[in-house]
Amino acid sequence: MKNTKLVKVLSLALACAMPVSVMAGCSGKSGGDAHRIVVKYYDGAYGKAWLETAKADFIAEKKTAGENIDIRLVPDVNVNTSAVNEINAGAGLADIYMLQKYTWTDWVTAGKLEDLTSVYETEVNTSKGKQKIKDYMADGYSMQYYAQRQAGVGDYTPWGMPWSMSQIGFVYNENILEEVTGSKTPPATVAELMEYCADLNAAGITPFAFPGNESHWFRYIMQAWWAQYQGAYEENTLNVAEGSGSFYDYWNMSEVDVLNQKGIQVAIDTVQSLFVDLNAKTWKNSLKNVNSYYVKDAEKAFVEGEAAMLLGASFMYGEVEKYVQPGTVYKMMNMPVIENAVQNADGTPMNINYYTSEDFMVVPKAAANKEVAKEFLAYLCNEKYLLEFTKATGTLRPFKYEDSVLDASALGLNDFNASVLEVYKTSDVRLVSLPANITNPANRSLISLYKDMQLNGSVDWTSFAKLMRNKDSAAIMTEVYNTTKPEFEKWKTSLGV
Repeated sequence: MKNTKLVKVLSLALACAMPVSVMAGCSGKSGGDAHRIVVKYYDGAYGKAWLETAKADFIAEKKTAGENIDIRLVPDVNVNTSAVNEINAGAGLADIYMLQKYTWTDWVTAGKLEDLTSVYETEVNTSKGKQKIKDYMADGYSMQYYAQRQAGVGDYTPWGMPWSMSQIGFVYNENILEEVTGSKTPPATVAELMEYCADLNAAGITPFAFPGNESHWFRYIMQAWWAQYQGAYEENTLNVAEGSGSFYDYWNMSEVDVLNQKGIQVAIDTVQSLFVDLNAKTWKNSLKNVNSYYVKDAEKAFVEGEAAMLLGASFMYGEVEKYVQPGTVYKMMNMPVIENAVQNADGTPMNINYYTSEDFMVVPKAAANKEVAKEFLAYLCNEKYLLEFTKATGTLRPFKYEDSVLDASALGLNDFNASVLEVYKTSDVRLVSLPANITNPANRSLISLYKDMQLNGSVDWTSFAKLMRNKDSAAIMTEVYNTTKPEFEKWKTSLGV
């Protein structure tokens, strides 16, 4: 006969002895085992200084409230691969993943992610008092990670949290600029940029470093020039007729014909004028063997003085700080403007800079301590930790910062990070690859949400980059359109559009 009382006692003892990363302790209160959450984050430019500050404060506040909390920060340069393997398997899970771009809607459809509605509804501390996170997010971002559990069925809820708001454009070596031109003012127009490239070549200096092995980086600067020509929110009638659609209209993509926007071809023309020798069918103004360069290779070559400019991002400095040359000043410039760029009301060219919104955070549905994980995710959105992120990285998070808190001197930013902040503050449009002014997620295009069709349509970026070195923009977009059209129809059918 079994001693059931003894079995129950032993079972309870074994349960309490299990690692806290696997299950919550028998008590979350002071004196019991701690609730441990594991945060696995991309180990790249952003580092963990801001996370360590938030972690310490969160644990201290919880302890004051009578709860023992432990947070384990796990850096992982291959975090996307880890997340795919762990979330899909439902085993070895972290409680929070801080990721780079991924097709997160696949996880939603498979029931792998936790609904983050409670996070979005949480009030956080800001310079303007307490605000709900969903209202505090920057325009264009708050609806980014909303989706139905199954496409076309049920309510829309948020499944992810945007992490960073990284500017992508041109970084320049101010020392070289002054040496070659006699001025510290970077090119303001594409014409001036082309002239600067000619001066650099004449001086025997390579104009650009860029990640040729990650050719999708061209898409970011192309979108800025596309919006300059087409108009960001409304058509730029200097170039296109009413009814042609604006840049942001593209992302409503009800039909494949959005690929016919003239601004896309102009963006290709602009990239080719700076980077492509169509006669030789190769890159120009660039480092030798540039097709072998990944992002960090290009960044390293740039800061070591092998090129005067970099197709790079606001997180560049953090990734290659150890290679920075003493006494050399690196800065981010505003995107140079094309001819007839869309104008402000006063007739000046609209200052349009591109910001990627691809980094994001999720809580797996099967996470061991997902309630505490969601609390910490919300805690990171207090203004104090947004500023800690900016101080540590030079990059902003996608929230509505007050101008009064964005002071480069008060934040202790270096020259490069201060220039990033200046570009942010002086931008007329902070461009993102999302539909604009979507206040109801149900109004978002399902094609945009689930297929994320970029200007290359269904043509992969390696092939698109090859096309840019071999054909003119009209021929390229004809091929993109013809390749994408049958796929687009399949997407519509599969999504019930």
